[in-house]
Amino acid sequence: MEHIVESLLSKEQAFLVAESIIANNQFEELWEYSISNKKNAWRAAWILDKIYEKNRQIVIAKLPEMVRIIPSLTNNGQIRQFLRILSLEEIEYEIDGDFINFCFDCLMNIESPAAVKVFAMTFLFKFSLIEADLKNELVSVIEHIVIEGSAGVKNRGAKILYAIRNNQNILK
Repeated sequence: MEHIVESLLSKEQAFLVAESIIANNQFEELWEYSISNKKNAWRAAWILDKIYEKNRQIVIAKLPEMVRIIPSLTNNGQIRQFLRILSLEEIEYEIDGDFINFCFDCLMNIESPAAVKVFAMTFLFKFSLIEADLKNELVSVIEHIVIEGSAGVKNRGAKILYAIRNNQNILK
């Protein structure tokens, strides 16, 4: 698996590898590699994201485990891909305070890449639709980070602030 993951150069190749992994029943091997501390584990997470795009049912079973594992990861590429997947799904599994705190930390950390911030913000917005008490804190953090955020952070932040203030779910 390591050799396959390390040789990826393009999105097209990632989709081909994803199809091969599905066809050859290698999902568990990819999953283990994607959550490891290996240098290119982020590439395995990227392939996992491509599997999600092709056949989301395979990946959905791992969402609760993803939530438990993400706060222990240090590679922003892994975090980005896993948060992306989580931000696309309805929240139908248990979320603990550590994960919510981790998402807020991603938002407030000046060193977090824009994509990590955007996906963390999106997940927190979805969670705030379930736990309304979170909305005020989310609004406060978003108002703070959009001041100096990237174009992507500002754009997503503005959409989420609008949705919260107008009691809408923009992510349906």
